Amino acid sequence: MIKHKAMRHVAFLFTLALLANKSPVQAQTGNAAALSPEKNAALSRLDALSSEYTQVAMKIWDWAEVGYQEVRSSGLLQDQLKKAGFRVEAGVAGIPTAFIASFGSGKPIIGILGEFDALPGVSQAAVPLRQERPEVKAGHACGHHLFGAGSAAAAIAVKEWLQKVENPVRSGFTVPRQKKAEAGKYTWLEPVCFTTPTPCFTGTLQ
Repeated sequence: MIKHKAMRHVAFLFTLALLANKSPVQAQTGNAAALSPEKNAALSRLDALSSEYTQVAMKIWDWAEVGYQEVRSSGLLQDQLKKAGFRVEAGVAGIPTAFIASFGSGKPIIGILGEFDALPGVSQAAVPLRQERPEVKAGHACGHHLFGAGSAAAAIAVKEWLQKVENPVRSGFTVPRQKKAEAGKYTWLEPVCFTTPTPCFTGTLQ
């Protein structure tokens, strides 16, 4: 139940922020009841997706693939987004596990950033105490399994809302790369992913 609520919380905040035109921080103190019936329906749709995407998050947790090697995790999220009707461009910027999933056309473009890489040397079972997994040498100490799955679920919920209201806004999901050796700063794929001014939603679970 805790895992389910955590994934739902991530996806809910991103979706509410987009629908209410607020930052994720503002969305935490917002009132979903003040949204239109159509937007509340999008949040209800997100609830319907929560169980499925909790399973996605836990698969990514179990695989615990480190950065630039998240082959199965990347493939799983790409498959989920393709199934939801997104166009997926894999291997962007010459990185095999990085991808962009997009829907719609025109401007403005709204982006949701997702991560799903594990950290080396922090193997951990899904229990609330220190317990290494002997078969895995990495782990999701930063909650990226929730971040990747929750961001994908939010992108799908917003995409379906845009379709219902026939809004021409273009939505997308993209994967930034972290340079762990440089104080955790992001290496944004600007020449490939952000060729036009793009509002993007991101966050951290640390």
